[in-house]
Formats: sequence, structure tokens, C-alpha cells
Amino acid sequence: MKKIKTLSSPLLLMEEIQSSENKQLQMALFKQRGLDAYLNRDLSKFQERFETLQLLLDKPANNDNYEQAFSIFYDIIDAVPLLYNELNGSDIFRAQTNRPNELFDSQSRISYNKTYPKLIAPGKFNVWYEPMFYGCLPYRPVNDNEYLPPYLTATFETCKELKSRTILLQDFTIGQWKNKSPFHVINLCFDDFHLAHNYELKRANDEYVKDLTENLSGPAGDFVHQLFKYYSELCRTGSNEGSYYILTALFNAIRQYYGNENAEVNGLISCSAATDGVGLNIVLTPEAVDKYLYLNAVLMYRFFLVLPEALKYAAYPCSEIILNHQQIDDFNFTFKEYLIPAERF
Repeated sequence: MKKIKTLSSPLLLMEEIQSSENKQLQMALFKQRGLDAYLNRDLSKFQERFETLQLLLDKPANNDNYEQAFSIFYDIIDAVPLLYNELNGSDIFRAQTNRPNELFDSQSRISYNKTYPKLIAPGKFNVWYEPMFYGCLPYRPVNDNEYLPPYLTATFETCKELKSRTILLQDFTIGQWKNKSPFHVINLCFDDFHLAHNYELKRANDEYVKDLTENLSGPAGDFVHQLFKYYSELCRTGSNEGSYYILTALFNAIRQYYGNENAEVNGLISCSAATDGVGLNIVLTPEAVDKYLYLNAVLMYRFFLVLPEALKYAAYPCSEIILNHQQIDDFNFTFKEYLIPAERF
């Protein structure tokens, strides 16, 4: 069987997602329109709106509260632009759970759900029946021993039962996607725990916040720091309806705001809630996946709960790796070396 190293990927280096052109756009949205003076002058209004936004997290997930959250996010983004980046040169990993001895054979089966939209439930950044592509990114860790590879982060994001250790055995089909061309995303990962593992992202974030706050009053600068911390904490929130509708309102407000500024936003980067902030996640619109990505490789991976202690999983590849050498759209594949569980134990 081929080794997992074939699915290794280039690390997500900050020079690959940050360029002077993007930085100029971000600062233009802020300084050329006088938004620094705007935030200084009307800070109390924004603080009041922000307090209302925080309270919405504990209110019912209904249309009225969603619309209120959307409106507040839109107004705040107008005063405090987000970190707008070009993503190029990094792999994206996505995992799909398999039923016992189930083998997938098509890209559509392990990508976003375009076949059965009526089965789509609300997610972190999507509403009912709305497909989104959830994946994971690599990065250069401060400590290799504390780094969780993105293909493993993807399994935890897909199967929450791994964290609670409530299943004995689970197979996954993992896809590795690559860029056809660069695209733009918003970075919401200002999480202190993740940034302690990801120095290059921390450096990029610190530089952005420094540029953003250099002409602000002390209280306005504190508000910016508080706001970015809120975004990160919101993304770290576990699976619940309250956080989902707030995050969906945020994503839609971002896309509409930057769309009105003729700046396309194809997705968001955030830390991984399922790995307690160690991993790095990305969500992309279906249109962005179809336009900018192709499926480069697929592999099956197995988690087996070690008994009798049931405190940890053994994880290992359970198939060969299949490569899409021709970069075919809607890639089909056939696993011929799948290792059934009975043969392993």
C-alpha cells in the first residue's frame, strides 16, 4: 500500500495569501473613505450595536434575529474591514464518512452536496438546503509535535463522534483539492490558541491590525481587537443552532458587503472547533469550488478505537492513493486495494 506521504501538501505560507495589492484594497476600504474618523466619532454607536449582536447568540434562530444580525454585521464591517486575502498554492483537504465497507467512486460523492440539497441541514456557514464546501488547510507549525495534519483535522470536522470516542471503527474518504487559479477569502482566524501554533498567520494578523488601528483612538483600537476576538470565538463555538444562524448571517453580510465593493469573497478561513483550535478550516461557496479547484487525489483512512481502555484511536490508511493526473473535472475513481477491517484485525 502506498504511504500517506503522497498526500502531503505545501504548507500554507502567509506570502501565498497576502499581497501588497490585497493590502492596498483593505486599507483603501478603510482610510480613503475616512472610516478611521467614522469609527472614532461614532464608537459608542458601534459598541451598542456590538452588544446587541452578542446578545443575539442566546436568542431563537428565526428570520427576525437573523436579519438583525446581518444588518449589524454589515454596518460593523463598513467601519472595520476584514482581512481580505488571495489564496494560492495551498492544498485543501476534505473528508467524507463511509458506511461499513462502502466505497465511493466519484468526486461528487466527496465534495459539497449538489445531488440531494433537501438533505442539507444548517451548518456553521449555511442555512437549510444550502450547499457549502467545508475543508481544512495546512500551515507551518511552531512545534511539529503539536501539529495535526489537515487530512486528520478534516476527519474530526466531519465526524464529531471521534472526539467523544463513541464509535468503534470509522472509515473516511479524504480528498485533496488544489488550486486551478488564485481566489479571495476572508481570514477570521484571530484565535490566540491557534495563533500560538501558527506563527506566520499571527504575524500577518498582527501587521494587519497594526495598520488598521494606527490612526484610531485608544478606545476605538480596543474595539477592533475585541471585535476580531469575537469573530474567532464565534467560529470556535460548537455545533448548535444559535451559533450557526449568527455565523451564516456573518458570512452572507461579508459576501454582500465586499460584493458591493466589487471585491469577490469566495470563502472564509477560521480555526477548527472540532480540534479545539489546533486545525485551520476553510469554507468555500460551490461556485468557487467549481471555478477554482480540482480534485487532485483521494485516499481512504481508518480510525479504530483501541480497547479495552477506549481512550484513543489508532489511525492508518486503508486504501491506495488515486491521483488525478489529467486534472479531470468531476473525477471518477475506483479503489482496488481497500483493506476491509476483518483483514486488519
